[in-house]
Parts: sequence; C-alpha cells; structure tokens
Amino acid sequence: EGRRIRNFTEDLNSIFFAADAEGKIQTLHSPKNLGGTRTRSTHKIVALVGMGARATAVQLDEKHAVKVVDLRCPNLNLIDVETTAAGIKAIPIPDDNAVVTCETTNIFLPAPWLKNAILVEDTVCPFELILVSHQASGDFIQNHCEGDQDLQSEIKAHHDAFVSWAWGVGHGKIEALRLLVRPDDGELKAHEVEIHASAILPPVTVGGGVPAPTDTAAVMQQLTASLSKTSEETANANQLAREVLELKREKEETSKNRLKKLHGTVTTLIRNAASNDDERPA
Repeated sequence: EGRRIRNFTEDLNSIFFAADAEGKIQTLHSPKNLGGTRTRSTHKIVALVGMGARATAVQLDEKHAVKVVDLRCPNLNLIDVETTAAGIKAIPIPDDNAVVTCETTNIFLPAPWLKNAILVEDTVCPFELILVSHQASGDFIQNHCEGDQDLQSEIKAHHDAFVSWAWGVGHGKIEALRLLVRPDDGELKAHEVEIHASAILPPVTVGGGVPAPTDTAAVMQQLTASLSKTSEETANANQLAREVLELKREKEETSKNRLKKLHGTVTTLIRNAASNDDERPA
C-alpha cells in the first residue's frame, strides 16, 4: 500500500484518472502527501480536481484510491475491434466466476502519450476514451516505436491496462473515488494556492490582472504544457549526459589506439607525464 501511494504522489506534476459517482472518468492532478513522514506518520493525500481557475483542492481517501481491484473483463481483442462506444459497452460482461484478467486500483496513472491524448478530448465517457486510447497507442507506435519491439510491447500493455480499467469504470467495477472537500482546511487551501500560482493561472501584468482562461481546450493545453516541462527538461539532461559519456568513451578509445602504436618505454613516459599524482604515475 505504501509503495502504491508513493507511486502517484511522488511527482507534484502528475495527472491521474478516477471514476466519479456517475461512472464517468474524472481527472485529478498535482497530488501531494502532506503526511507519511517520521514526524507525521498518518498519510494526508491532497490533489486538485477540475481545471483552470475553478480547480479545487480536495483530500483523497488514500486507502480507497490504491485499493487493489480484480477485474474480469471481456477478451480485449473484442474491445479493440469495436469502432463505437456503444459497441464496446454492449459486449457481454463476464460473470463473477470468470478468470481475473486484470489487477488494477481505483485510480489510473496514464503514460504521457495517453494523458496528452485524453486531456484534449471533450468527453469523460470511459467507452469513448477507450477508442481514444486505441487511436493514440497506434499513432505513438507508428511514429515513435519503429523497429523497437520492446517499446511497442510496453505501449500495447499500457493501452490494454487502460482499456480494462476504463471498461471497469463504465460498468461499475471501479468504485468512485472518495473525496473530501474541506473549505476550512488551511493545508488544502495552501496547496490550492500554490498550484494555481505555479501551473494554472496566467501571470499578472503591470496594467492589471489577466483573467484566467475559461476555454476548456486552452486550459488543458496550458496545464499540460506546464506539467510536461519538468519531464522534458529531465529528458534533455539525460540525453546530454549520454552524449558526454559517449564522447568520453570515444576519447579514451582513441587514446588507447594511439598508445598501442608506440614503444612501451615511450608509452610509460607519456603516462607518467600525464599523472596528477606526484607519488604515483598515471
């Protein structure tokens, strides 16, 4: 349980999905654990629900959020060949004695390619979002995974996991996430103010305040861009580190090749001259 809680609270920039009371998919973001420490052992998980200026901080029932759910789904191939949400919904539901096909939780953490595809859609219907995932996974594999069978398998597995989870939401197999709204909770309000200031609301100009965007697509694009910034910077840093390491290896290999052509005595003299240690040759 502790590991599952850390998985969705360790990144303040993350987004996750949950079921609501109507069997639809709701989006929450900016999770944070205000507890779970030595001085405060009790977990207190907070996040924001909603987008733009109306985003509100809520407290999650963390045990319910990460509760393990055993799903008995139809054959996923039957779902993948359907082209309409109604067709997916109409697929017969396996009975309670069927084999468990997927182990998941009441919340779902989407991969970036899936998150970006869903956030720009104007629907919260789980069966419609299954179609979105099918299209997005296919596009990502075609554009980014050519010749990489392992990555293709990872994308397909993540798509299958989301399809199973979303199907469970649509058929009431995933319970609605338990949220607590506490207007007088200072910690909730502080978290809300922090996220609004850093990721949601636009900056205030000298001539006056700029109103928060109300267009849903604009808000989603703004939030997605902000939340993706950290991931992009990390990826760039990792790429730079790999390039530096590769240059270092090439330099060392070139140096070795040159030394092989020299007489042993000359090689020793060069290494001694290159040493930074007065007591010990290089």
